[in-house]
Parts: sequence; structure tokens; C-alpha cells
Amino acid sequence: MRLLGSVLKRPLPEGDRWRRYVIEFVDSRRDFRLAEIKAVAEVLNVNWVLHDDNYDDETLHVVADFDGPESVMVDVAERSMLVRYIAVLWGWGTDWTSCMQHINHDALAPYRKGPKENIWSNFEQYGLSSQFVGVLVADNHRSPYVNREMFDAVVADPPYGIREQARRIASQPLAEEHRTEAHFPKSEAYGLGSIFHDLLHFAAERLVIGGRLCFWIPEALDDDSFKLPMHPCLELVSACQQMLSGRLARRLVTMRKTRHVQEGDRTVETLPASWEVRHVVFRRDDEEEAEEEEQDAGDGGDGDHDTSVSKVVEAVQQAQQAQQAQQARSAGSTREEEQEGERR
Repeated sequence: MRLLGSVLKRPLPEGDRWRRYVIEFVDSRRDFRLAEIKAVAEVLNVNWVLHDDNYDDETLHVVADFDGPESVMVDVAERSMLVRYIAVLWGWGTDWTSCMQHINHDALAPYRKGPKENIWSNFEQYGLSSQFVGVLVADNHRSPYVNREMFDAVVADPPYGIREQARRIASQPLAEEHRTEAHFPKSEAYGLGSIFHDLLHFAAERLVIGGRLCFWIPEALDDDSFKLPMHPCLELVSACQQMLSGRLARRLVTMRKTRHVQEGDRTVETLPASWEVRHVVFRRDDEEEAEEEEQDAGDGGDGDHDTSVSKVVEAVQQAQQAQQAQQARSAGSTREEEQEGERR
């Protein structure tokens, strides 16, 4: 890890209270980890020295020097959504394995995620306890909310259907005579296109004028027909793309409500109801395989392989010839000995 190898050689600032901390993040594919940890530090007025000059998006660790109490670092770890833990570094090392040998493992537990990692604690930490209403688990396809304008903002991160397919309450519920006291509603597949259509319609009906809808939506990079879902009452403000892989990206979309919903207003179905991106993650294109084979051929891979095979065959043939010659010499010596014995 080149970051730790270069940073850990730097001396601490002057002062007895300065300590060096190693911050480990949860996910190596989040390119906004550094921005999030800086924002948390700004809110808490943490005056630290963050060694991020050699930091890149694939690094799981970053080093910080701080001269305040350790309780402040505990607050940073608890408020951050992307920090796994923060540890005091007591020694030196050139990589993460050697650094772990110099970490105070007894003091590691307070920096880990704990019971305070929940929605209520987030409101409490930011002084918004009076604004917390509660948590409701429901099916957005059959929303339990009153159909009136009441929200200033709707923030959503719908499922992408990659790990498992989304489900919703079935359009045709189970007949009354087949229900029991421990009845669970019948479910059905919930296409990714339908999820976003329902989300936009929900926001259009329940946002106040000027209210905003913000959500993530996946995007297959090779899908030329991809278009953002739209609604007559919602105006597109921004759509920032984040690359996830060579095949897949996602967009952070923000929309603003510009007028009241009228009869007949529905989400413009730019995406089919069954639209999905799961195949992009798990499939292996034949075109890519063909390109790799062509590249191997262009690099002389087949020629090198043929040459290696020829050398092996030639070596085997030489060994066989040498063995046959040795057997012939042995047979000749035996025959001469027999003839000599007969003459005697």
C-alpha cells in the first residue's frame, strides 16, 4: 500500500497531544468516501491533518493526525456512513499488515460501529430529534400515505435487482377464503422500470410546489436506448453519472416539482416495466472473448505457444533416440559376452 508506505514516514506535528490515526473505510468502490469524511469533520469542527495527497479511489485506508481527545474520533466514526473504524497507530509500517501489528487492539472497539448506528441517532446527533416522526415499512406500489402535497423532499435509493429481484404486493391478492390468521400478502416480480415509474408518480402527488425528488438510477453503458423516466409535474435539475465498472454506471438524479398534478398525469414510460440491468453484471459477452483472442493472436501468443510445443516434442524425440541408442549398446555388449563365453 503505497499510501501508508509514504505517509507513515512523515513526522508528527510538534506537541505532546498529537496522535496518528488510521481510518479504514467500508467499501473500496465508493469514490466519495473522502468527501464524506471531510464533511463529517467539518460539522464536528475537527482540526486534523488528513494525509490525502496520495489517496486514490481504490484505497481502503487514509491516515490522519489529530491533537484532540479520542472521543472526537469516536464521534467521527459514528457519524460517518462509510468508515468501518478508526484506530490509533502506535508504531510504523510500510503496508497494512505491518501497521496492524502496531494498532492498539484494546482501544479499537470504541471506534467500531455500535448501537448508535441507526436513524434515530442521526437525527439526535444533528439536533433534529423534534423532526423525527418514525419509520414505516410499506410497499410503494400501494402507498399507505394520504394522497396530498405534504413533503418538501423525497430521497430514494431503489433496489437495482442485481443481487435479488425486487418484489411487490400482487395485483390480485389471495382470495379471502384462503387466508389464515398468519397471512402474508402474495407477492410478484417488481420490474425495475415499474419501480421508477411508481417513484416519480409518488413524488409528483405528494411533493409541495418547489419540492425536490432525489434518487439513484442504474445505467447500462452499452444501452443506447436508455432514457431517464420523466413526469409532467417534475422538472429535471441534474443527473450526475458515477462509473461503477466498465459495463455499469449510475446517475444521481434531482428533479423539482413545478405544478400540481392534474387528472391523467402519469410518469412518461421511457423505460419498459420489465427493464433491468442485472444481465450486464453477470453476463460474459462473446464479442469481448473474441477481442481477447484477437489480441492474444496479435501479441504472438499462438506463435509462442506453437514454438513451445515444438521444443517439447523435439526434446522428447531426442530423449527417445538416446534411450534407443543406449538399449542397442547394452544389447551389443550382452551379445559379445555370450559369444566370448561360447568360445571358451
